[in-house]
Amino acid sequence: MEKVFDYTQSICPVCRKILPAKIYFKNGKTIMEKTCPEHGKFKALHRWDSEKLYRLISTVYTEKQEIMCSSPLKCEKCGKHPIGTKELGVFVTKKCNLKCPFCFLRRLKVSTDELYINQFRKIVKIHSDKKVIAFGSAEVSLRKDLFKILAFLKNKGFYTQIITNGIRTSDEGFVRRLKDVGIDSVGISFDLNPKAYKKLRGVSLVKQFHKSIENFKKYSINFEINAVLIKENIKDVGNLLKFAAENGAYAVSLSSYRDIINKKHYLSFGMTKKIETLCKEFNINFEELRRLVKYRYMGEKIRDYMLFDSYKTHPCHIFFHFYYKNGKLLKFNDTFEFKVLYAALNIVSKDIFLKALKKLRNINAFKRFTDNIFSRYSYYDKRMLSVAVLVFANKYDIDLRYLQNCDGFVIAKNAHIENPIPYCYLTL
Repeated sequence: MEKVFDYTQSICPVCRKILPAKIYFKNGKTIMEKTCPEHGKFKALHRWDSEKLYRLISTVYTEKQEIMCSSPLKCEKCGKHPIGTKELGVFVTKKCNLKCPFCFLRRLKVSTDELYINQFRKIVKIHSDKKVIAFGSAEVSLRKDLFKILAFLKNKGFYTQIITNGIRTSDEGFVRRLKDVGIDSVGISFDLNPKAYKKLRGVSLVKQFHKSIENFKKYSINFEINAVLIKENIKDVGNLLKFAAENGAYAVSLSSYRDIINKKHYLSFGMTKKIETLCKEFNINFEELRRLVKYRYMGEKIRDYMLFDSYKTHPCHIFFHFYYKNGKLLKFNDTFEFKVLYAALNIVSKDIFLKALKKLRNINAFKRFTDNIFSRYSYYDKRMLSVAVLVFANKYDIDLRYLQNCDGFVIAKNAHIENPIPYCYLTL
């Protein structure tokens, strides 16, 4: 019998009842095991899929957390999330011009509504405190009234982003119209090479991607690159990051191909493989990785406590940060700037200082100063390339500590407007 390292809560993948789950290590892997009285025992790889990665996260995120989710799990009317929404995703269409096999909207048959301008007026009224609205779902660029909606949101002071596969943005006229309505950023998919593209999407869009990047640069539109990693393209990750830095992307996200094949769960790569690939490519050792994880933890702890009186006790992603100078990607954690920030955060993030900082935030000058710091080192900062390594949960491996800590919420249908749901809930 394996020695249990940790305990959490998960759900039965059949009935969604909340179940106690134990976490243990076997052959270097992190296993989560749970048993439903009605449907039996289930085992799955945890999000932090290797022993060394789970132990690393556990040394930084040490706080315990009470799970407040109701059983059976149903997030639509819950609202029991200690971290408020910082970014609001809105699904605006069911239409798409591709049939990607890994798309969870198709695979899980996620129900979405077409939201129109009247619904957006309601969203703006209810969620006026939110700063970022990102358009996701199927292919956003197919919405005929997209520019009208974007112009409306910009007029209300929101940071706006769309996520696209790059087909429509290869048209310069389309990108010019995005610029005219004041779009803040675009997230574009890129699968690194034609072979990977054809496996993931059925068609190569390499030419359309490069034309889209040309258009973004011509019209000075910020962009990030979203890549799905499989065996056909993981060797090209280093070149992808260099390309992103050379062409002015502010971020790259690296996710995995998930699917159900012959009734068995398939995942192309877990967190560990992707993290090890980056560490090897850029000579990042284990201690440097731990410091990067702690750096983000401390920064988010301060920001979230100021805004929400709470902070994350468990992270969703791992972030790497780079500067691009003289044709080379330089590790942010090698810079004097990082060392100073890390030392300052290590002091200021102590619980004893958090209440004092929150009181100081009532002073306008201090609020402006902290907002500038948060903006300077945010995911959207163009002066540094941020790389997010992520794996979305499914109903077998969901750890409710992470779901409850979610700060990225989604409106996928009209019923979600008043109570947006966590993004990971959609993938269950």
